[in-house]
Formats: sequence, C-alpha cells, structure tokens
Amino acid sequence: MNRKGIKRIGLMSLLVLSLLIFAPAGRAQAAGTGTVKNRVVNVRSNATTASSIVAKLTQGTSVSITSETTGSDGRKWYNVSFKYNGSNKTGCIRADLLNATGTNTGTSAANTSTASVSGFGDDSILAIRVNSARVRKQASTSAAMVTTLNKDDQVKQKTAVTGSDGKTWIRVSFTKGGQKTYGYIRSDLLTLVKKGDASAEPAGTTNTTNTNTTPSANSGNIQTDDILTVTATAVRVREDPSDSSKIITNLLQGDKVKFKKTRIGSDGKQWTKVSVTINDVRYHGYIRSDYLAFYQKAGDAAASTVNEDTRYVSASAVRVRESASDKSTIVANLLQGDAIDYRGTRTGDDGKQWTKVSFTINGARYHGYIRSDYLSKTK
Repeated sequence: MNRKGIKRIGLMSLLVLSLLIFAPAGRAQAAGTGTVKNRVVNVRSNATTASSIVAKLTQGTSVSITSETTGSDGRKWYNVSFKYNGSNKTGCIRADLLNATGTNTGTSAANTSTASVSGFGDDSILAIRVNSARVRKQASTSAAMVTTLNKDDQVKQKTAVTGSDGKTWIRVSFTKGGQKTYGYIRSDLLTLVKKGDASAEPAGTTNTTNTNTTPSANSGNIQTDDILTVTATAVRVREDPSDSSKIITNLLQGDKVKFKKTRIGSDGKQWTKVSVTINDVRYHGYIRSDYLAFYQKAGDAAASTVNEDTRYVSASAVRVRESASDKSTIVANLLQGDAIDYRGTRTGDDGKQWTKVSFTINGARYHGYIRSDYLSKTK
C-alpha cells in the first residue's frame, strides 16, 4: 500500500475516534414513568427537603423517572425529568409522592427488605385503625388491590417488610367471605390488638367480639351487647382507643353502655368499644376498660334502660349559664335534688366539662349549661 493510502486510512481512523469521543450524548432512556399523587408536590434540586424547589407539580402530572437514589433522610427518591412552562426540567421527587410504573425497582416481594423490620411482631392480631384500608398484593400503593377492609376488622401479621415507598408494610392473613386471604397493608393503618401468638386467630372482618377479654370487673366472659356501667365520676367516650383521640360524648358515673369488643390502645392499656343512646341518638366509641364494670347480661329485663337522660343537681345550689362559662349570662338557679334533662357535654373556656341541660320551671322551658361536677346520675 502506498504512502497516500496509509495516510488516508489514518485520517479516517482519527475521524471515527473523534466522533466517538465528542459526539453529543443522547437523552438517557427513562427507567419508568410516574404521576403525582398529592394535590401539589415540590420537585427538589437534590434528594432532600432542604434543597431548593425546582418546580411545583399538581396531582396527575406525568414525569419521566430516570433513576432512583437514597436521600439524606434515608428514604427513596426518584430523579425525574418533565416539561414545566414550556421548558425541560429535571429534579428529585420523593418516591412515596409518585405513582410509579415501569421502574426497575418494581414492587415484587424480592425487592422489599425485611432487615430490621418487625412491625408489631409475627402472629400479632391487628385491627384496621382507619375507616377503610386497601389490602395490596405487594408492599406498594401501585400494586394490585386484593380487597378492602373496614375499621376494626382484624388481621394477623405474617411478616413486616420495607415497601417501595420506604415505609413499613405488614403481610397479613385474614378470613373474608369464608376464604383465607393474604396481602399487604401499610403499618400506619393498623393498630395492635394482641401480641404475637401462633395459635391466635383474628376475629375476622365481621363485628365479632373476643369474649376472652373483659372490663376491669371480672364477672365472667362479657358478650356483645352485655350492659356495663361507668364507675368513674365522669368519662370521655373517644373515637379511637387513645387519650388523644376525638371526644364523641361524655358520660357520668352510673351511666349504662353496651359492650362491643376490647382492644389495646396506643397507651398499651385495654379499651372497650361501647355503644350508648343519648336523646335517641346512637353513639359508638371507646372507654378505658378500667372505668367500666359489668352490670347485666344482654336481654335481661332491665337491659332496655341503657342510658337514662335525667340528671340531678348534687350541689346545694347551681347557676345555669347561657354558655359553658362562669362568665356567661345566668339563665336560672337550681337547688340540690332538682331534675334536669341531659342534652350533651362540652369543654368550657375554663377547661372543665359542662353539661348542656333543659328543664321546666312554672311551665316555661329553659336551656343552658351546668358544670358537670355539680350533677349526679342519682338523686
């Protein structure tokens, strides 16, 4: 080969090499896509909530997921690209704020971690703590749904895993429609009923009572709709078994309630779910079990008087106020032993419990508030 041919081959080789080195990089293929779950989500410049906000995306907005990373908070974040106001943008979104599809991480059981995750303990009996919860095939909100369970439905923990959203999920078993079913529920949607016991079985998805647990007065197994009585001076009926839960109503010593079931509260103590009727309105809620005692079995002759609405003034004299405050206008004065109709309770501006009452004097009907500690169930 002559010198000119060798020179031409050398130049061509250099040209190919330069093209390989300096050719513009193509856009990386997306690992998947995602849609924004929340009403508004911040896209960050880095995988931390302390970094600057690149953009604010609204619910349903689509993004391309290019890769994933672990943020400074220890949680999973996605590196994303998207169009924003006509421009191409990139940034980071926390994984639990996106409905991701087609990512390499997937949602299979093989990709969930069980290291240092215990949940409530294997074989523990748990109950749904929210109005309803979806049971998923895998530990991910994007996984297929198995079924839906309602508040207080019980399940059994099989194991706990870290889901694709970085949160703890519980693999559970339960019986629904006569069939044994398995699936995953996020741990923050569950509450503990009974610690792990391999022989224990959940009560199921119907309102079945665990008859082996009783309030503090141990008078045999308490059954559904047995009558209990309030033993404390006054108790608050809560929406959930927790002292921080919403107050549904207040009851006084001697008031009667119907037993529904018991469960362990967030304070580690036993609470009793009860029902009670006040002024023809039916209430359901929780009372600490040590504030209740067994009164009589369901179906007994006196069982129909679950809650009387009459109260009696226990102080020498009381002022009935227009509202729940010592500074409020005086509506009337009552004496010890006077009877009033109970209408409900509320917390006054003094932080104490007040009872809303109605009563008749000389043919005229009055309504107002009396401090609850000035009233009694008995004359």
